[in-house]
Amino acid sequence: MLTHVRVSVLITSLTFAGLSTSCVSHNQQYSASTANLRLKMLTAVLNDIDHVYLHDRNISHLSIAAIEGLKQIEPGLSITQYDKTITAKISTVTIISDEMPSTPSGWADFIVQFLNRAEPFSYALEKASDEQLFSAIFNSITLKLDRHSRYASAKQAAKNRIKRRGFGGIGIEVKPNVRGARIVKTHKQSPAAEAGLKAGDVIISIGNNEISGMSLDKIRRLIEGPINVPVSLRIYKNENTPAKRYLLDRTRIIRKTVYATYNQGIGVFRISRFNKDTTSSLKREIKKARRNYGKKMQGVVIDIRDNPGGLLDQAVDVADLFLNKGPIIATRGRHKNSIQKFKATPGDIIAGLPLAILMNGATASAAEILAAALQDNGRAVLVGSSSFGKGTVQTVLRLPNDGEIILTWARIEAPSGYALQTLGVLPTICTVGRLNASAIVNQFQKVEFKRSRKQLRLRRNADFKNAKQRDHIKKFCRWQPDINVTPDRLVAELILKGQGRYAQATNLARIPPGS
Repeated sequence: MLTHVRVSVLITSLTFAGLSTSCVSHNQQYSASTANLRLKMLTAVLNDIDHVYLHDRNISHLSIAAIEGLKQIEPGLSITQYDKTITAKISTVTIISDEMPSTPSGWADFIVQFLNRAEPFSYALEKASDEQLFSAIFNSITLKLDRHSRYASAKQAAKNRIKRRGFGGIGIEVKPNVRGARIVKTHKQSPAAEAGLKAGDVIISIGNNEISGMSLDKIRRLIEGPINVPVSLRIYKNENTPAKRYLLDRTRIIRKTVYATYNQGIGVFRISRFNKDTTSSLKREIKKARRNYGKKMQGVVIDIRDNPGGLLDQAVDVADLFLNKGPIIATRGRHKNSIQKFKATPGDIIAGLPLAILMNGATASAAEILAAALQDNGRAVLVGSSSFGKGTVQTVLRLPNDGEIILTWARIEAPSGYALQTLGVLPTICTVGRLNASAIVNQFQKVEFKRSRKQLRLRRNADFKNAKQRDHIKKFCRWQPDINVTPDRLVAELILKGQGRYAQATNLARIPPGS
């Protein structure tokens, strides 16, 4: 997911004043704090949709969908609308019947009033937790938006934040062992390394938990936790000594996203996703490769196949590593803050060395930004198949319950002006359905570069909303996910090692001057 992260919460406490008295008495035991949390949650979500969602949506329709979502909990719920009056019943009992609100805060108050009055008549609603109610309400709303907008509970939101920012850990990798978990790697300068833990050591307990027989997932969850909060481990260093207890402070651990290899003059860097450390990790790996191999390096391959995306700013920063100037990407939405243009700053980390990008149909979001930026600026040759086409940015709103509402708020445009949505990025050299790398390169040089130029022009001019154009473009270099063996890397290496071939491939995809 490509995200623009915000931490502000949009909360207002305006109350809808037009509610008439229902035929149902108010539940005297209903908690004021519960009502306040529900009102804050609903107001925050409806306000955010009203102000920042990519498209202008009818808040009344979404609010009715929110109430209808409660049918998952109370099947006896029914809603009718006549002119401007909305009536909600449980079985034959009218819970609320009044004029429809006209504002997000009015609708938030309406839904809270409905819940307040409905609970004495619905055992299911009364016994449902706030989280169950929120999930039913907000999932029903986001289903009316788009597939990338969604609600995350406090528990899921905490996991999301870990993915984006990193988590508290001690810097080890483990695998199951009959006694618990065997350490297979200790990261340098981590709490584990500083405590003298090494590969081969066996963890038998974490805190008060004996971990023999536990799943690897559960063991990892016990080790991970809040940063700077210590975790206690009992560890066997070898068979001849008793287990020893270690108390280690957790530190911020950011998952590795960059993996480097070197092959006959070509540095290959796989980026698995984009988190807050991706750009700095790639910088380190590239600088290390250039130190180690110097003038032997003939080119660089960035492998973003199966990369689902991540943070927008990291994709922009990675593209900027290889560009001296030019546009990188633009985003456009309804909210003024969603309209942004990103441009390259001087400095190419590989000093003009030939560059190739490997991509496929699972290359999405932030990864597509990188591919489009380098292709349109004539900096890299793209090899593989068409990308996924996830061309929107999501903004993350933290909610009063520590959950999150993730809303699509901007559309992504490549430097040449086309929208990435639905159709994705078209590779310069298509490898789909072929296995012989030399034949692919030779064919490209002789005849296919003209077809590639034509297809790129059609792709850039296509309107993704036009079904006929969309269907036509989708036929170009369609990914075949069932084929595991592809010649992508070999094709890229052949292109990079031939100066004429590389120039031909990058120039045909470059944005025409002044366009």
